[in-house]
Amino acid sequence: ALTTLGRGELDLIYAPLLFSQLSERPATMLATRMWEALRPGGRLLIANFLTDCLDAAFLDCYGGWRFHYRSLGEIAGLIREIPGHEVDALDLTPDRQRVLGTLVIRKQ
Repeated sequence: ALTTLGRGELDLIYAPLLFSQLSERPATMLATRMWEALRPGGRLLIANFLTDCLDAAFLDCYGGWRFHYRSLGEIAGLIREIPGHEVDALDLTPDRQRVLGTLVIRKQ
């Protein structure tokens, strides 16, 4: 749990699809908390279902969940509270099938 971590203790935080289940404000707050838990040189990986995901109806019915589908720009917006000067590298890409958008950022 992030609540037990101090600042700068982790090298990698991998959050596949977690953000697809969170609305914008909680997702932004969590991304910021995760960023704070990273060591310098550490990476944060966020994956989110994309808005043009062809399997959206199936995904919503399969688990009975209502996912928050986001465009690549909206995924990038989840890290807007992270100071830009702390970011060493950033990669934001869709997968081949355009189901998931993946954001990987490395801390300075």
